[in-house]
Amino acid sequence: MNTGPGVFLACVFGTLRGMAKCGTCEQEFDLSDARQEFATTEYGDETDYDRHFDGELCGECAISQANSWFNAGSAILMMNGDMDYDADHVEKYL
Repeated sequence: MNTGPGVFLACVFGTLRGMAKCGTCEQEFDLSDARQEFATTEYGDETDYDRHFDGELCGECAISQANSWFNAGSAILMMNGDMDYDADHVEKYL
């Protein structure tokens, strides 16, 4: 069960059980829906959502954040010579 700050705030401020407020877009969202939405991406499954976002972000914002992390990581690998270098990608994400 998720016990992160998003769940805590949802309980304290009386939103529906299982609902939380996204720390990025500030929309209320259902935690189980966010987990399922994140699980449909190539980044991981429902347990990865809990480990990385802990109820803080809705599914859409969690996917956007994971995309950002992936792109920044790829740019670092390109700078280190571990991936084919793409100057546009490196400039955009670093």
